[in-house]
Amino acid sequence: MINKELEIIVRNKKNNIVELTIEYFTKQGFKFVGNEGNNFEFRRGSLFWNNFTFNPLKIKSCINIMVDDNKVNAVFDVDTTGQTILPSEIKLWDEFIANYERTLVEGKINTKSTKQKHWINRFAQFKYLFWLLIIALLVVVIQGSISGAIYWLFDALK
Repeated sequence: MINKELEIIVRNKKNNIVELTIEYFTKQGFKFVGNEGNNFEFRRGSLFWNNFTFNPLKIKSCINIMVDDNKVNAVFDVDTTGQTILPSEIKLWDEFIANYERTLVEGKINTKSTKQKHWINRFAQFKYLFWLLIIALLVVVIQGSISGAIYWLFDALK
């Protein structure tokens, strides 16, 4: 489980903050679930798809945003069930949150650095999978050698 919080005071008007927030998260693929007064909720992913995705931003997540005048409180809850979370994936979420903060401060949507971090994260994932595959291959070779030796020993004892 990844839990992150963000609290920021923004100089933009409240309406602009709300518009930027909705646009930022929907452009990133999150679904706008709805709002109750000043609280906004965005969701993405599901527990089932957690087992099949390599994009940390597509993991099941719930983002709650509370806008109070110029103060924004954001809570990011990411359910990592079925995932092995690498440090690069946590950095990607940190960059995603930092981009949201920059979006509110600068008043324009900024997703470029998140996309760059995503590709760096992809490389780290494939490097991890490569070494996992090499280790699995070595285990199979060693197990096969041991099995062959045991078979030969029992065959020789007959």
